[in-house]
Amino acid sequence: MRKTHWGIRASFVTATISVWAGTASANLTTVQAPAAGEKSQAEILSHVYHVTFLPAVDNALSYTSGPGGITATRVDDFLAGGGQGTDLHLVNVPAPGNTDQQWVDGIASVTAEARFAAYSQRFGYDDGGGYVNLFDVTGSQYDVWGGNTHQFSLGVPWNWARSGQGGTFYSQESRNNHEDHMVTYQITGLPDPGRAVWMLFWEDLPSSCSDRDFNDLAVEVSATPVPLPGADILAMIGFAGVSVLRYRRKA
Repeated sequence: MRKTHWGIRASFVTATISVWAGTASANLTTVQAPAAGEKSQAEILSHVYHVTFLPAVDNALSYTSGPGGITATRVDDFLAGGGQGTDLHLVNVPAPGNTDQQWVDGIASVTAEARFAAYSQRFGYDDGGGYVNLFDVTGSQYDVWGGNTHQFSLGVPWNWARSGQGGTFYSQESRNNHEDHMVTYQITGLPDPGRAVWMLFWEDLPSSCSDRDFNDLAVEVSATPVPLPGADILAMIGFAGVSVLRYRRKA
């Protein structure tokens, strides 16, 4: 049984994807080719959205299913020359200076999509009060389970976090001995333009013993703005209902 995304599940087109190791950019963490028997980020994206993702012509570190289709755009990991950059609003298109290290504002529905790791995986956040677990991941490869919905406080920034065996790592690399453990794509071109959608790819080991292919845990984040006062209860009920349906519906 498999999760359904955005009502666009159709027969899966087998992806023919060019993957090369060590691709890098001035503001992006290097992602290595996957270990034997595992899947690349492009292959995971193709599986999740049931389209064929190929490298975008103008940016080899982003992927697209073609003109007018779905695009996965890599978000900067750090500023040129180093540094954290500015907070990334959960529901906005990244602006110059935004990086994926620290996030702010929004209601997030988070769902595990893939796990190519032997270690146990948990997913959560820290908004200054310590790690808060949103879900534990069960299963492996594409047959994984785990999800939750959370409303973040307006104006209070947070780090995404992966926990479990191997320790807890954060989206803010200064908290990980200045190692990046998460790379991010913004997903656009889906049938519901009212939501911001992101895919987060995690590495669960320190660089000294890691293969750095960032496929140990893949999490989809589907986000909407925090509602105006008085409408928040209805909005949360409706959004949580959609999240539960997506999480439970199987094909």
